[in-house]
Amino acid sequence: MKRQWVFVRGIMSESYHWSDFISKLQGLFPQDDFHTADIAGNGRLNQHLTPLSIEENVHLLRSQVPPHGRKILVGFSLGGMLAHEWAHHHPEDIHSLILINSSFSNSPFYKRMTAKAFIKILTLGLKRKIYQQEETILKMTTSLLSSQEIFELAKERHERNKEFPVKPLNFAWQLGVAARISQKKTPPAPTLLLSSAKDRVVHPQCSQKIAETWTLPLNVHPHAGHDLTLDDPNWVIEHIHRFIFSESDK
Repeated sequence: MKRQWVFVRGIMSESYHWSDFISKLQGLFPQDDFHTADIAGNGRLNQHLTPLSIEENVHLLRSQVPPHGRKILVGFSLGGMLAHEWAHHHPEDIHSLILINSSFSNSPFYKRMTAKAFIKILTLGLKRKIYQQEETILKMTTSLLSSQEIFELAKERHERNKEFPVKPLNFAWQLGVAARISQKKTPPAPTLLLSSAKDRVVHPQCSQKIAETWTLPLNVHPHAGHDLTLDDPNWVIEHIHRFIFSESDK
């Protein structure tokens, strides 16, 4: 049976930032349909103002993908929070949820975005060259990439950012949206939780809190940073593959 997959990134991030993760995953599920959706204000929707309404954000995500078929939602960071809201507002849409390094308002604000990460983001504008801004973000969100890999990827993302820049106001609005999303009851669909022990943006205890509240297992990468699918895509793919086929066997 053909599955529908939808991938949603986080604050100041867009579909392009999945890099080759989606194509690698699609190699294991060649019969399925894969879609990406950007948070308003990011990527293809960078000219939009990010809504403060959670429901409007979910509506705009849903509008970017085909309406038919139940979907496997893969959400990273804020994308995971909005995937969780999507599942609760429109359970008929959802086959399963995969949440990566997300958090909810029942975790302290200083763990949902660490102080060091917040300060670094606020000072990005002091960097003289845009690619240096991208380097700073990558050094903050990854822990397994080499210096050369970060340098090359920063230059690549710099070119993308020139075409699809994120407005400072949208960054602020996305922080506001994230702050308002609270953890609801256990999602109405099978859920896989993934997190990184070396996350320097969202404290790993936030994922632990989600797992404890929902009494679900938490799969923790011992060395990866916040951008888990960039640091170790194969580890994520292995867990997703196992999860999807374990659900198929039930």
